[in-house]
Amino acid sequence: MEVTHGTSAGSALAALTGDWTLTHNAATNRFERRFSLLLPTAGISDALRWQPGTDCTLSFPTFDYDAHAAGAPEAVQLTNSGSDAVQLTFPFARTLLRFKVSGAQSTDVIEARRVDGNVVTEDAFAHANHGSAGAPLNATDVRLVLRQKRAGAAIALRTTTVAEVLVRSSAANVRVGVVLPALGNDVFSLSPDAGAVLSTPASVTNLGAALAALLQSVSDRLTDSLGGETLPATLALTLVIESDTPTRLAWLAHIPVVFPAGTY
Repeated sequence: MEVTHGTSAGSALAALTGDWTLTHNAATNRFERRFSLLLPTAGISDALRWQPGTDCTLSFPTFDYDAHAAGAPEAVQLTNSGSDAVQLTFPFARTLLRFKVSGAQSTDVIEARRVDGNVVTEDAFAHANHGSAGAPLNATDVRLVLRQKRAGAAIALRTTTVAEVLVRSSAANVRVGVVLPALGNDVFSLSPDAGAVLSTPASVTNLGAALAALLQSVSDRLTDSLGGETLPATLALTLVIESDTPTRLAWLAHIPVVFPAGTY
């Protein structure tokens, strides 16, 4: 049989191939996507054999999201700063790609200043005209204070007028692993040597051979633990994709498996 479908985050059964946004896991403080698979064995096989034709092609394209929108992968905290500025606070250093203000004129200038403790720097380290789509600041930090100017004069910027906080994120410290619930909740992960996707996430990489080897190793552990008994009629398996940062996964999965007792 071929493993081509699974369920993710309580959703309906769907093809694994496609684009998937990783979501925040509060327990690990990482971003992940878990795909739950159910393998029918008919209860007459005592082992699994993952085939060498396994394909698992992954990449993590640059991911842009509005951190101010409801349901954002990671939210930004907005607070008024002084009488005319807004402070943005991210959980970790993030890249503010674009900042949009309701009612701003296209010639308005948005300035970004750094924050050192309770002190806001005098000089802006980034600034841009607002334009029709917002100000393209491309500024990276944990905390930023933004001010708005029109014809050189300050305009009172408040949290209530912030329309969009567009963040650009790249995957970092990617981990690909497997959980076999019959063995417990531990994640068995590919080593960093498994493929460039672990160090250069934006590159398209086929981890098929490495994934098949990992799946076989985990399956052999299960076989050994059964002591000659047959596998359960339905075997649960979970594929785990993780990143330290908000990101989006694009992948193509073709994972063939056989049960040697002749069920398939």
